Amino acid sequence: MQLSNKITRSIWFFLGWSALSFPIWAAQVDTLEVPSTVMQKNIRTAVVLPASYKKAKKPYPVLYLLGGSGELASNWNIEGRAGFIADNLIAEGKALPMIIAMPNNQVVHRSDPKHTELTFSLFEKELRAEIIPLVDKTYSTQPGLHGRAIAGLSMGGRHAQLVGFRSLDLFASFGILSAGDPESEKSTPEFLNDPAINKKVDYLFVGLGTYENQPTNRSVIFHQILEKHGIVHDYYIGGDGGHDWGTWRAHLNYMLPKLWRTKPAAKTTAAPGR
Repeated sequence: MQLSNKITRSIWFFLGWSALSFPIWAAQVDTLEVPSTVMQKNIRTAVVLPASYKKAKKPYPVLYLLGGSGELASNWNIEGRAGFIADNLIAEGKALPMIIAMPNNQVVHRSDPKHTELTFSLFEKELRAEIIPLVDKTYSTQPGLHGRAIAGLSMGGRHAQLVGFRSLDLFASFGILSAGDPESEKSTPEFLNDPAINKKVDYLFVGLGTYENQPTNRSVIFHQILEKHGIVHDYYIGGDGGHDWGTWRAHLNYMLPKLWRTKPAAKTTAAPGR
């Protein structure tokens, strides 16, 4: 297969309003398209740069933010409002300036009978060999695992867990939104049973929507597994919704200010009035 060797980039801006009642011009949003030797096709990664990126000559931490099944690389920014949420939090001093990279994690279609068998190993290969090196080469990024976080919603949350927990050489912060493997003791036993894991992990967020909070929900079970193994994590129930973008926007708004801060103690947070 002949693959293109070029990077195409689309740049656009949008206007937001902060809680301080002044307009904020959001940073640029790039779409990087490069050939993947792992997938044998061109892959896309949408990247949100902070408003200070061009002015401040410094390395930035990177959040790798993953979509759910059937999502495009752009969905987190379009439907999830990731750039808008991040820019407002940064402008208000609530979140640290960061780069948000949103790769297309749809490596195997969910209708494929080998989806579960193939998707996690393939995405890990792509992440290691192509996506992270591309972002680090293209932008001024903080080197090392303490400068990277991986988070995702639904299927992307499973990628964040099953790929991220096995990649402690790459990431030290994690966000699992409306996800979590109920069979985690089988799928990620090394992470759960590592006696030093709380020293290795800077931040672990586990969130579910207000109306997802049921005893059999996978996020609830995942939270219970983490508690059983004594793993420090920030457990958040809120968003006044279910398995939907309203929930995930609320989770992102809650999670971003916690990244690359002082390591928090374990806690559970429920939405006010719930």
